[in-house]
Amino acid sequence: GFGAQVTNLGTISTSNTNGNYSVVYLSGANSRVVNGGTITGVTGGALYNGAVYLSGANGYVENQQNGVINGQRGIVLGGFNGTAINAGTINATVDNGITLSNGGSATNSGTINALGADGAWGVLVAGGNGTVANSGTVSAGSGVWLQGLGLTFTVNNSGTINGTEYG
Repeated sequence: GFGAQVTNLGTISTSNTNGNYSVVYLSGANSRVVNGGTITGVTGGALYNGAVYLSGANGYVENQQNGVINGQRGIVLGGFNGTAINAGTINATVDNGITLSNGGSATNSGTINALGADGAWGVLVAGGNGTVANSGTVSAGSGVWLQGLGLTFTVNNSGTINGTEYG
């Protein structure tokens, strides 16, 4: 619902590693997830489920310094103006580490590994204006993808972005 919040300092996981769902899914606007523990979603198979998926506008996900998020995709913010902050580790086994489907901002001072497939993006911003700030490490099939005609994007990088396919 509107403004739902999940704070995790322990472990949230699934035993079905080949399912078709997100292990943390919030649908309302202004939803928040703060992770200082471990969130492990679906990691097997060839689907594109985010371990953490917020579908409403103004979604906010913070993966703190000791936080770990594992999934086919790491964080997916489907609503407008999402915010993803990663100071921990995101491991995406099939696709993108952070996906902002309708614009927003992604800040990474930790580690994003999105090596599951060629073209898996460390950070994808599409469908709206966006900002990416990286002072950590992004290792992916492709580093950062900013998608959309007539939109405004900004990338500030003082860390490392390594794209094995595109950069």
